[in-house]
Amino acid sequence: MQKSSIFSNFLFVPMLTCDDGTSDGKILPCKNSLNGRKRPGYNNRELMKFLDDSAKKSGEKDFMSIQKFFSDKGLKCRIYPFCSENNETEKEDYFTKKNRQAYFTGLAKESLKSSLVLFDPDNGLEVGKNTEKHLLYSELMSVFRQTGDDSAVMIYQHFPRENHEVYLERRLSKLGKLSGCSPVCISDGEIIFFYLAKNEKTRKEIKKIILDYSGLYKEKCFFKDFDEMPQKTPGY
Repeated sequence: MQKSSIFSNFLFVPMLTCDDGTSDGKILPCKNSLNGRKRPGYNNRELMKFLDDSAKKSGEKDFMSIQKFFSDKGLKCRIYPFCSENNETEKEDYFTKKNRQAYFTGLAKESLKSSLVLFDPDNGLEVGKNTEKHLLYSELMSVFRQTGDDSAVMIYQHFPRENHEVYLERRLSKLGKLSGCSPVCISDGEIIFFYLAKNEKTRKEIKKIILDYSGLYKEKCFFKDFDEMPQKTPGY
């Protein structure tokens, strides 16, 4: 997406949660990039080095640092909610069960125009028993409806312990039904990124980009398109 001209803005919504004592979200970038196992993305040496250097400086993952990386590339990058000037996370920046209703209301309309909006919940989309580690469909659709016609949303998702093919078809069907659009996704077998675009032209460009990307990591990545599913599986 970085090299594409289809978006003018990148809006990152980290959905940062309070430390619950688990290891969720605590893997340092350097363990998965230049010095570690070759997960998809390792060919982007510039980004991998940037993440490694940032982790070594702070001793932990610093998601605020990615703002500078993309800004230096000429892409307006915003992180929501905005942190304090010294980049220390404020109490109200955390995503909690108590504040989830109000959490997304502060999104600036300007940041949703010609923008790729990335949601990064700890686990992914809603399940039967939801916590602050999940993004609800209602929350996703509320923001999606506010985005510009040339914008798109991207959702991070962990694979659950079930058949991957069945899971992807069910999620894609649900997203398609709720949005009235045709979602696509890319996965490395561990995590998934779902994409939703209102505009067919934008959707086709996203599809081309992630197909090209998956081609760079054929041994790891695979792609799925809602429109190419043999049957529309009922979602949840």
